[in-house]
Amino acid sequence: MPRRILEFFLPLVFFMLFDLLWYNVIGSAAAMRGVNYAPYLVSRLDTAFPFMSVFIVPYAFTWILPPLCVAYLVFDGKTDYAAMRHMYAAFAVLCLLHCMLWLAVPVKTQFAIREFVGERSSNPLDRLTLFVHDHAVLWNSLPALHVAAPWFIYRVAGLHARRLSRPLLALTVVIAVSTMAIKIHYLADGLAGVLCAEATFRGVFGRVSVRNTLARVNGVLYSLTYVALAILLLAAFVWL
Repeated sequence: MPRRILEFFLPLVFFMLFDLLWYNVIGSAAAMRGVNYAPYLVSRLDTAFPFMSVFIVPYAFTWILPPLCVAYLVFDGKTDYAAMRHMYAAFAVLCLLHCMLWLAVPVKTQFAIREFVGERSSNPLDRLTLFVHDHAVLWNSLPALHVAAPWFIYRVAGLHARRLSRPLLALTVVIAVSTMAIKIHYLADGLAGVLCAEATFRGVFGRVSVRNTLARVNGVLYSLTYVALAILLLAAFVWL
């Protein structure tokens, strides 16, 4: 069990560290291009969709969804090491794809959130929504990783945790709606996120799983690789 916990959770720590440290850095780099493609993406549905701060709850839940799902797989005991390795490898490709698109197609949602919330709102959900808008560099819009990640997890669950499949699909839909309801993404962002996740699931996860690419990698070496990558992420962030 200790090895299982270590090998299942260490890569997750790496990805969460990447999101914490580098998400805004990449967004700032995209902003430096001086181009915003948002006007080409906004639809009538985006402008007509009502602001509802209650949806900050499922939006925020996205950050704890991966640890909960991994914990389920650890203690369920039915998912082997190779499947988790392939899942993390595919997710790394998904993150890289998002980073490339964020830099290639800078998009910043143009909703003035304070017009919906108001500076003096006492509603804690309003305040939390403002906090998210104020502390995230909103240039990482297209595609929406906040939609892509739950969709990818849902697709993997369909193979390795079928009990979770339907609840995860419902949750993914709610999360996708939440990105529009709190005015942090456009409809096009969410659709692009689903397309990226589906392409990664079919093109990367499916292929490495069939070939069983990472099954023979030594467990200790595999875990130490993610530790080294996490240290490099942290060192590069401090250096910048």
